Amino acid sequence: GCKKAEEAATPAEEEGVAEEAPAEEAIEEEAVEEEEVFEPVTVGYSNGLITHAWRTQMMADIQQDFNLYKGMGWCDELIIQNAGFDVDLQINQIRNLINSGVDLLLINPNSVTALNPVIEEAVDAGVMVMVVDQTVASEVPYQVLGNSYQWMAGQAKWVFEKMGGKGKLVYLSGVDGQPANTDRDNGLMDTLADYPNIELLTKANGNWDPSTSQQAMADVLAAFPGIDAVVAHDGQVMGTLRAFESAGREFPIING
Repeated sequence: GCKKAEEAATPAEEEGVAEEAPAEEAIEEEAVEEEEVFEPVTVGYSNGLITHAWRTQMMADIQQDFNLYKGMGWCDELIIQNAGFDVDLQINQIRNLINSGVDLLLINPNSVTALNPVIEEAVDAGVMVMVVDQTVASEVPYQVLGNSYQWMAGQAKWVFEKMGGKGKLVYLSGVDGQPANTDRDNGLMDTLADYPNIELLTKANGNWDPSTSQQAMADVLAAFPGIDAVVAHDGQVMGTLRAFESAGREFPIING
């Protein structure tokens, strides 16, 4: 009889591995991410006093920067409130800015402590708060500041060294109660403690205004015939110089 021929086994069968049909490639669908739309922000600026050239320039710079970023589509509105010396008015103005829906709130504060609650209200409402120029005690907002204490300490030391460490001094301070002014007062007085032979005749206030400073210094000149040096703030130096000139007095050592 005939013997049935055996078919040769495939290598896969010899190894006991069953052949599988080719797997179909999975088609991955790419998730289409929606492009994030940037909404321009509304900016509020709460300012205190605006009595001298430095603040005037600061306000102009803020407006200029706003115009730049508005042109780039980053912001759409700038709301400025000036409170003068009035702390309560500034608090109310900040609340009004919060209620108006500002996204970014810049504050040049009239007080180290009085604005803290309303600043925290703003942050709780989702507003980004940035304190500029002068400090507040609250740790909630961002703070972008110069160091008024060190600034005045350096100014005072320069004057005291020019005096040779002795003589009669007049200090023309700014606005009592303003955070930067307090820091400057402390910077001067702490530095003066290292110069025991310098006599502080008087401290007057020029309110960071040249005209007010001129009148304040005129009153000082009427009371003190001998003055070796004057330490003054910012634009108050111009008022000081005019007072000496009007009185026909020789200029002493003056910072600025």
